[in-house]
Amino acid sequence: TRPAAAQERSLWQLVAGVIIVNLVIIAIGIQSLLYSHARTLDQVRNSTTNLAFLIEQNIADSARRIDLSLLNIVHILEHEQADGSIDPAEVAHVLALQSGQLPEVDAFRITDATGRLRWGKGVTPETRETYADRPFFAAHQAAPGRAMVVGEPVVGRVSNIWVIPFTRSYRKPDGSLGGVVNATVALSYFHDQLSTLKLGPHGSAVIRHINHSLATRYPAVDGPGGAIGDKTVSPEFLAIMNAGVKEGHFHSPRTPDGTERTYAFRRIEGLPYVLTVGRAPEDYLDVWREERRNVILFVSAFFLLTLAAAWLVHRHWQRNRQHTAALVESEARFRSYVESAPVGIFVADAQGDYVDVNPAGCELVGYSRDELLQMNIRDLAPPNLLATHEVQYEHNKRSRVSDSEITLRCKDGHLIHTTLRTIMLPGERVMGFCS
Repeated sequence: TRPAAAQERSLWQLVAGVIIVNLVIIAIGIQSLLYSHARTLDQVRNSTTNLAFLIEQNIADSARRIDLSLLNIVHILEHEQADGSIDPAEVAHVLALQSGQLPEVDAFRITDATGRLRWGKGVTPETRETYADRPFFAAHQAAPGRAMVVGEPVVGRVSNIWVIPFTRSYRKPDGSLGGVVNATVALSYFHDQLSTLKLGPHGSAVIRHINHSLATRYPAVDGPGGAIGDKTVSPEFLAIMNAGVKEGHFHSPRTPDGTERTYAFRRIEGLPYVLTVGRAPEDYLDVWREERRNVILFVSAFFLLTLAAAWLVHRHWQRNRQHTAALVESEARFRSYVESAPVGIFVADAQGDYVDVNPAGCELVGYSRDELLQMNIRDLAPPNLLATHEVQYEHNKRSRVSDSEITLRCKDGHLIHTTLRTIMLPGERVMGFCS
């Protein structure tokens, strides 16, 4: 019962050890994956932030240069009016000069105080188009000459393409509205800016007006979510906009085009527009997913290896137990044979000290077992035969089997003549059979 209980206890200890080791490896793997995932997200946030900053700076720089051109044109128009009248030839020269300096501007056009187009690209004396109904015109009527007003994307009245109007108003000598100077920038220019970004197959860059209406996005998408003016935005983006934050990050599980992304966003300096640059987890987590696959394979392989090792250890233990049991049984049988043998059996070590004796041996010389185990072969030799006993013992140690006759001195002092057969045992021990 006790060996069976010990065996069961050892088996459970082995199973517990395998489980604990594998749990530690799994915990290390999970910790490594969590750290790698967090590091990947940080890298994505940093890269999208940097890309958004670069595009925002490019657009903001263009806006500043456009505003300087508008101011220059306004200055010339106001100077012309102060001199009496506006010279169309001079205006055409100035507009051509400014257009050459700003390739991103599709056209400069100028209205009179009523909003009717008077000068600029594609404008002739017969042109009847007007900006009077445009929101930016109303803003300039309310505050002539105050600031640049940038409108929402519109289809140009002359060009018939989608543009963003950059406008400033010029004043008459009495301070009233003289008209509006409009620099139109095609949406394709902003689309081209976004197309330079490397965001992966499922990434996206978007420019929206602060009222959420879509200006442009790259890549373009089909359906309502990709239509200019569409105001469908994710709840996460809406929350950021309503909070009045000018730059930061947000993650949308489902964007208007149906793709999960992590975004960096920036309010474009000086413009009523917001830029978002997003990358999709299915792109930026590719490397992490490969790492996850490798960790899973490693943990699985480690589990199988530890399972195989545990089985081999258990098998080894089983064999050792079986071997030990067989050895114990063999020794028990041997001990039984020795104890019941009719001849005296003595076992001595290399120095001649007795290490074992059977009952027949004790009876033969008259000493108890405990007494003999404290004695040496010399103690049973007659004094006159001591040297002979020592020589004989050295001979016995060198022989695998040896037969001889020997005289022993018993406890009571009388001598007995015996026939001795010796055999060598492991450990330089000698076993003698005396009769």
